[in-house]
Amino acid sequence: MNKLSMRPCVLLCTFLLPTVLTATRCSAGPTGMTVFDNGRAGVSIVLPVAATDAEKDAAGELKRFLDRASGASFRIVTEDQADTGLFVGRTKLARDWRLPPTPPTPQQDEGFTIEVRSDKKQAVIVGTIDMATKFAVYNFLDRFVGVRWFLPGRLFEVVPKHERLTLVDCRMEELPVLSGRKMGSAIGTQRSADEADPQFGTPFVDYSDRKGVRIDTSRRDSIAARWGVRNLQSVDGRLSDTFHGHHMARIFTPYYFQDHKQYYPKRYRIEGAGAPHGGSAAGWQPCTSDPGVLQVALDWGRDFYKNNPQHWAWFSLGINDGGGWCNCDPCRALDEPRGSYRGFAIRTDRYLKFVAQVASVMLEEFPDRKICLLLYSTLFVPPATMDKLPPNVVGVITRDSFQYHDPEYLAEDLAHDKRWLEVLNGNLYRYDYFGFGSLTPRYYPHRLAEDIRRMRDIGVQGVLAEDITVWPMVGPSYYVASKLWWNPDRDVDKLINEFHATLFGPAAAPMARYWDRHEKVWLEKRPGKWFEGLADMVYEARMYSTEDLDYLDRQFVEAYGLAGSDMLIRERIRFFEGGWKLAEHYIREYHLLEQMQAAKAPESTADAARQLLEVIHARRAYWVKYRQSPRFPGQERGPCEDYRYVIEQLGRLEVGRSEQSALSLVALRLASPSPEMYKALLAHYRARASAADAPLIRALDGAGVFELSRATPNLIRNPTFELGDGNQHLADAGHWVTRGAAQQWKQYVSAAGGSFSSDNGVARIHGTDAGMWIQTFPVKPGEQIIGTVEYRLRVDPPACAGLSVSWKDHTGSWLSNYQTVGFDAKDLPRADDWQKVLFRHVVPDGAATILFQFGAWRMKPGQVVEYRKPYFGKIAKP
Repeated sequence: MNKLSMRPCVLLCTFLLPTVLTATRCSAGPTGMTVFDNGRAGVSIVLPVAATDAEKDAAGELKRFLDRASGASFRIVTEDQADTGLFVGRTKLARDWRLPPTPPTPQQDEGFTIEVRSDKKQAVIVGTIDMATKFAVYNFLDRFVGVRWFLPGRLFEVVPKHERLTLVDCRMEELPVLSGRKMGSAIGTQRSADEADPQFGTPFVDYSDRKGVRIDTSRRDSIAARWGVRNLQSVDGRLSDTFHGHHMARIFTPYYFQDHKQYYPKRYRIEGAGAPHGGSAAGWQPCTSDPGVLQVALDWGRDFYKNNPQHWAWFSLGINDGGGWCNCDPCRALDEPRGSYRGFAIRTDRYLKFVAQVASVMLEEFPDRKICLLLYSTLFVPPATMDKLPPNVVGVITRDSFQYHDPEYLAEDLAHDKRWLEVLNGNLYRYDYFGFGSLTPRYYPHRLAEDIRRMRDIGVQGVLAEDITVWPMVGPSYYVASKLWWNPDRDVDKLINEFHATLFGPAAAPMARYWDRHEKVWLEKRPGKWFEGLADMVYEARMYSTEDLDYLDRQFVEAYGLAGSDMLIRERIRFFEGGWKLAEHYIREYHLLEQMQAAKAPESTADAARQLLEVIHARRAYWVKYRQSPRFPGQERGPCEDYRYVIEQLGRLEVGRSEQSALSLVALRLASPSPEMYKALLAHYRARASAADAPLIRALDGAGVFELSRATPNLIRNPTFELGDGNQHLADAGHWVTRGAAQQWKQYVSAAGGSFSSDNGVARIHGTDAGMWIQTFPVKPGEQIIGTVEYRLRVDPPACAGLSVSWKDHTGSWLSNYQTVGFDAKDLPRADDWQKVLFRHVVPDGAATILFQFGAWRMKPGQVVEYRKPYFGKIAKP
């Protein structure tokens, strides 16, 4: 039985842990107000006569949890039927008591008041708006009854049993420090087991222009999970990406393309170019120097404001994802020569000149409405040529607080945030990346607490998180973040300890150690990196040693032992263990890959490769079973979509390329010196292969590329990287381009944190976080292409090398959505001696150009990767 169960509950407000109190007044009355006693309700729950749906629902929630805590059955009545009780919402009594107070600003409308007058047997629970009234009810249950909602679903819902609840005189007025607090996926019921809140979520938004081009943005995240509302997150759509996100493709739809190609980047104006595609990852930006672009934006803004009168419905001028800025001369003239930042060309000055034009007109016509910018990628850095934007502009700055283990990375972000606050007249919100669908926990509650306090201290207005939630990887962090967003002064360790002690009882200590170890793993000293670990399970796996895995396993064993026969606690432990096992399978598989690639003797190499296939099959079998298991037992109609969305739709466990790269190395290592061993290994894989193993078989069979290459001409220009005498034009000698270079290659070209060089037929990359040697070739869909190169990398992980291809269409845009046959050799490990690697592909539909590229990732200053003997060929069709 829970240690809080069946105890009297006489609560004094002075004894409660406060959140953000703008005013508090508490005193002990002569007798107090008895809410319930010994299984009997002492008061009713009272609603306004003309209660809103949200107020009715709030009263229903109050009844639900008071009934469960007391064993009583509370009545819900209207205030014309009762003079005493718990008055919920904007009742006449609340108005008589002059509640709730007027919000300080239109955006700060989430405050609530709880006031108890025990001599009158009356308590008012009311918020400034309907959502805030729900906040007031949930805060009442949290403070006075001890109800907790640690994660979605009944499994993590805690409702202590009490014999008696008596309230004394008290008045609390609360206002969150951050106005607007939202986790995107965590409150979307499609990836949460929790029930839906019937009132809240993204509202219907009319986003159509005067010409009838309609974009329906109303259905995404249209319902909010109860869990988010109960933990006081802003769930009424105020921070929806409809109002701040990537929206240029929504405004500049293909409707305009036929008659106004000049609205689009210069590359789309060539003869025969098709209309640029839309979507959030459009990969292009409008030509902001064209006067017609300004007019279209103004027309859309006016239409949006007229059809969406909510004061927090901001008109978004958020840039499209994927860059793709126009390079016409008038646009380029708007840029300041500022280079790049974190791998993105700086376009801030160009774009803000356009934004200021739109905002100045809108300020005159709609002085109370806002225009919102997504300060992302090319807009990270504050402007050099503009002191302030018009006061109607709001900025949402994208940040990854997970990287603040690096003090230099933090200092840069903090300096930019402070400058943006000046430029935006204080109208700055945060867009944080809580996770990229990571299959290991991005767990950092203490750094997160520090960051939330910094946001409060410098004046950031609110926060929303892109979380792509995988619930077993969350642990206490989302609960802690919700509490700290409301009040950053809460003690993070007390919140974490409460989580473990309440959910796991006698098993709290090993479960706390389990999460502490994850935090320790991810605190490893390393440079901060934008989008660290995005869709990169290899990167995550490298953070964990086999000792870490064994330690984490021991904590579960100990926790089960301490839980004994308590099935509720065991189920909670199993929830986290079950999710972690999927990642652990792969991490152990990764260590086996390293073992296989490090083996010297052919027999050891082949034996490790055989084991690899068995481990891969074990992981797949685990996933097949786990994907159908109820994540939140008893609380869902079908399996929770969190893992299935991340793995099957986002492809976060697409680990095949690492396995393929390893097997291609093994094949090449065995094919020539140990042909019999190679044949036996290939036979072993083929005999045990399923349909899903086809890419692995192709990788292992890839040694045949060398036979093909002998009969296929090498199309590489300048394969020995000759520089010439310095006077000869290099176009005749070769066309190597290095990533980040806007010219033919030279002996040293600046890269992201490093440089390039070549001599004696060897190309090198020095200390770069991400660098490439590249050549391009025309291709046709259906052509078969092969490539090889030799590399040498005398550096341990996480540094790695790779040989790969990328595709572009006939406009020069990246071709990202395609199906192709073949494999690249990426994430290649340390190689003290020259190792030959290969790729093989079939050119996909829509491709007009292939980028043949070999490079390196995650190297530190002073580290070098070397390449020689590049080969690229097209196989003649039989």
